Amino acid sequence: MEFIVCDGTWFRTEQGYFDCQGTPSTMTLEELRNIPFAQMTGEQKAQLTGNLITFFVLIFVLVKLRRLA
Repeated sequence: MEFIVCDGTWFRTEQGYFDCQGTPSTMTLEELRNIPFAQMTGEQKAQLTGNLITFFVLIFVLVKLRRLA
């Protein structure tokens, strides 16, 4: 499956259509998955993952403590 992407910005025309202010192109799902993390090193990805896990564990514990009170 391929997706239409825009290297500029998407905007809506007066007729209600979406248009690309830039160059439209297509990308596969695998290519899209790598975009947010393309500039990150493996160490940065691991650190981000660890921080997210810590954050969700903290939220889970706070919710459980609040229900006990």
